[in-house]
Amino acid sequence: MKTKLLLKGSFFIAVMVVASLSVGLILQHPLFTHANDSSDKKDYKAALVYMRNEVQQLNQHAVGKQIHKNTRLDSAQMNERDKVVTYQLTLLDVTGQDIDRISDARKKTIMQREKQSLLSKNKDDIHLRPLFLEGWTMEYIQKTNDDEVISAITITGADMAQDRVEDAPGSLL
Repeated sequence: MKTKLLLKGSFFIAVMVVASLSVGLILQHPLFTHANDSSDKKDYKAALVYMRNEVQQLNQHAVGKQIHKNTRLDSAQMNERDKVVTYQLTLLDVTGQDIDRISDARKKTIMQREKQSLLSKNKDDIHLRPLFLEGWTMEYIQKTNDDEVISAITITGADMAQDRVEDAPGSLL
C-alpha cells in the first residue's frame, strides 16, 4: 500500500513538472519577434501585441486539446483591464483522491518547486518582461480530471524582480 502511495506521489510530481514544462513551451512560441526599441512604451505595446497573439493562437489551436502527456489546456485568457493572463490545465489521469493521499507538507514542496519552475520560464521569455514591469501577473491553474483544483500559482512582477534561482535545492529539473 505504501509503495502504491509513493508511486502516486511520484506520479503527481512528474505530472506537475510536465505541466509546467508544457506551459513554458507554449509561452516561448515565437509568434511575434520584436526589434530592440529604446522606448519602454514601445516595448510594452509590443509585449501586449505578442501576448494577445499568443492567447489567440492558443484558443484557436490548443484549448481543449492534450498539449502534453496527460495534460489538457482548458483555457487561456487575457484580461487587459486587470492585467492578468490565466492558463487553466487539467491533468487527465489524476483524480482528487490521488491528491488527497499526498501529505500537505509534500504538496507544499511540490507547489514551491512548480512556482520556481514557472518563474524561471517566465524570466527566460524576453517578451514577458515589459508586461511584468507594468504590473501584469500570470496565473496557472491546474485541476484533476474530476475538476478539483490542485494548484493556483500566480507569478507577479515582484516575483520576477527576485534574484534568479538557476538550480533550486531539491529542484526536479
